[in-house]
Amino acid sequence: MTRARVLLFAGVGVGALALLLGSTMSDNMSGPTWDRLVPVMRHKVLRLLAQAKAAGLSVMFFQGWRSPQQEQANQAKGTSFLSDALNSYHIWGAAADIVFQNALGQPYWPDAADPRWQQLGAIGKSLGLTWGGDWHQKDMAHFQLPLSIAQLRDQYGNDYLAYLHDQGAIA
Repeated sequence: MTRARVLLFAGVGVGALALLLGSTMSDNMSGPTWDRLVPVMRHKVLRLLAQAKAAGLSVMFFQGWRSPQQEQANQAKGTSFLSDALNSYHIWGAAADIVFQNALGQPYWPDAADPRWQQLGAIGKSLGLTWGGDWHQKDMAHFQLPLSIAQLRDQYGNDYLAYLHDQGAIA
């Protein structure tokens, strides 16, 4: 077992995990796309990246939190099939897209039939995340917390910022 795996399974903290990740860290892991993920999601993403790297997968964090405007732009482009942007787990800080890296460290999305997606999905599910690769309309890179947007909207209405504040994702 590698030193990274020993440390990972010994229960290192999130900061130490980030140091272990090395090349799986991306420039996207700063600013709102990372910072506005709820803390439990950030922690699970770090664990997912570390375990994927330990399994020999070259992956990176691509995107997490999105504004309603970004989600609406994705709807217009046809990359989001939600009828209401506020039903996106990304807006609520509870979803992240994890993609593969090519030899130059650039993000890429292999074909959905590539077995590495199944391996990555299994790791995410072992961490308690819901994986978009299991859906009828596949979203192979998507991982989210097992929350109910309907319940969040019952409690917070459309005020996703209040939820992010209550969860410690924003001050």
